[in-house]
Amino acid sequence: MAQVTQTSSPVEPTKDGAPLLELRGVTKSFGGLTAVGDLNLVVNQGEIVSIIGPNGAGKTTVFNLITGLYKPNDVLAGRSFFASFGLIFRRLGLILAKKPLAFLRWLFVVALGVVLGFFFITRFLNVIIYAAVQDGHLDLVQPTVNGLVIVWTIFWPLYQFWTFYRSPSNGFWAELDNQDTGLSGFSGAIRLNGNTLLGVTPDVVLYRGVARTYQNIRLFNNMTVLENVLVGQHARLKAGLIGSVLRTPAVRREEEAARQKAIDLLSFFGTELVDRKDEVVSSLAYAQKRRVEICRALASDPKILLLDEPTAGMNDSETVDAVGYIRRLRDEKGLTVLLIEHKLTVTMGMSDRIAVLDYGRKIAEGLPDEVRNNELVIEAYLGRKSVEGSQQNA
Repeated sequence: MAQVTQTSSPVEPTKDGAPLLELRGVTKSFGGLTAVGDLNLVVNQGEIVSIIGPNGAGKTTVFNLITGLYKPNDVLAGRSFFASFGLIFRRLGLILAKKPLAFLRWLFVVALGVVLGFFFITRFLNVIIYAAVQDGHLDLVQPTVNGLVIVWTIFWPLYQFWTFYRSPSNGFWAELDNQDTGLSGFSGAIRLNGNTLLGVTPDVVLYRGVARTYQNIRLFNNMTVLENVLVGQHARLKAGLIGSVLRTPAVRREEEAARQKAIDLLSFFGTELVDRKDEVVSSLAYAQKRRVEICRALASDPKILLLDEPTAGMNDSETVDAVGYIRRLRDEKGLTVLLIEHKLTVTMGMSDRIAVLDYGRKIAEGLPDEVRNNELVIEAYLGRKSVEGSQQNA
């Protein structure tokens, strides 16, 4: 196994002293299985933090929660129907206190829906009903229409009220609940630079500054190396539909700048990828594909980079190279790195801090030397007998 010397870098906090990334009380279950349970994790600006643990410990689930692919548990999951009303009334109080205009906009949308539904039923749906009813039953048309109007007038406001004030499906309440009191609708809190990542879609998470790679490489194999990196810049490009169709000078300048930026990112790994920038990515070696995937993530100008087993499948030489460029990402580009890694010699050698998961829960966190000698960590990897044996030998 490749040996990696340990280094550390001074941690620079964000401007207000808060951590760059913070997970607090985050829980995710799949049916009766808790993949992540009540997880607390902090990543400061400029750190390299590793998440380790046995297979199935929930490490990749943590990444999926941060990037919006998964959402934490509904805060009301498993509770009675009446518990929903407590959340609803608290949300009403919150929106009236902090964003009364948003409340008025919601009322306008509800009223507009009622009006549009009324006109649709009385002007269009009644014609269909009239055509479908036989002559002997025409006297039923008007009562039917009136009944539909009444049902719509009651159903639409109630539906909108329930979905908006009860559902955790969007990030509005998480943004509004700065104190993370549970009004987000999700269990726990996930914040980047103080801004919530709960309930927002993965593209918004990327735009806010979180980029990632995957345990199994997910490149576009039928596209070139350069094109794959250009895809990563999509979240930052400003060209709209009209500009792209008309090919305005601003769009052409932006595309040229994007192309040059992609080449500069590839040059971070030397000239090898630059020389092969026009080759289809499927023709690259495994370690080279890993580097292209990292370049694609870097193209989005992230504040924090999530690496899911970046040295998986690599030999000792490739692993040492990977450790070197991960350090350079922090030291030269000022990136904060959160990574998952199974090779403990790699993790212990380059991490400022390490968090250990077992069955979805954090069992240890600290400096590499502290984690290495932690009995709970040894037990999680080797079993209880190994811990007892090491104690007897000591």
